[in-house]
Amino acid sequence: MKNIIYEKKFLNTVRIIAILIVTLLIIVTSLRIYRIFNPSEEISLSGNNIIVITENILAIFFSFLLIIYPQKLEYLAIICFIYSFDFLVFDLDNPMGILMFALGIVVSYVRGIFINGKKYKVFITISIFLSLLISGIHFGYNVFFYSLINKVGYSLVISIIIFLLIAYKNTSVTNMKTSSKILNLAEYNSLVENDVILLRKVLENEQYKNIAAAVYRTEGTVRNRLNKIYDILGVMDRMGFISTYMGYEIVFQKDEITKKQENSKNFLYKKKKKKKKKKKKKKK
Repeated sequence: MKNIIYEKKFLNTVRIIAILIVTLLIIVTSLRIYRIFNPSEEISLSGNNIIVITENILAIFFSFLLIIYPQKLEYLAIICFIYSFDFLVFDLDNPMGILMFALGIVVSYVRGIFINGKKYKVFITISIFLSLLISGIHFGYNVFFYSLINKVGYSLVISIIIFLLIAYKNTSVTNMKTSSKILNLAEYNSLVENDVILLRKVLENEQYKNIAAAVYRTEGTVRNRLNKIYDILGVMDRMGFISTYMGYEIVFQKDEITKKQENSKNFLYKKKKKKKKKKKKKKK
């Protein structure tokens, strides 16, 4: 893997995070179930037990999926959005709602969900966030007003952090372009020179039907071929490929050693042919 997003270390770290989430949620859920059957026990747990247990079970399910498929970071984003909804709507004093929502956005961005239709998706995200903030009005105007001030403050700080991270990432991508990082398809036995065109089109965010038209193939053929290429390169899908190889130059260049080997093979082949011809002439 040539990008930290899909390095083995990164994937293993994601698995460890998912395992920690599962462990923590199992413990918390067990305590809540125990509280339901033993209401007399003094265990300090906020929120409706049934709702929180349901959320935890969903989060455990998606965490298990994340352990199996660490490239699918959208599972982590789903977990974040589940809890952010609960905290923002039902627990006004808890800043975790904003933190979880921000984490969900960052994870979605890293996964590449905002690559296509960025403006449209950003507008929807902001609209959902504002709707969740306003939903707290059911607690009363006074409580809602003071809570809103705190949340706006938290949101501002987190927005600045996200902005700086995105700016840093964009700078890194620019540096990648200027440093001429290269993905040489000739290094992979199963890839051919024609695959260069397909992958370049993918990096340009072209739709599969447009790529198919450009190479005079059916959309299904192009889609199947690209899925095989993604598998060979070790990326999960289209978004994984774009996230991993954004800024790379896609080429098909056989190194000098390979060329020499091919030349020597051709030379030996020609020699054998000449010997065979000589033998045939002698027999005649």
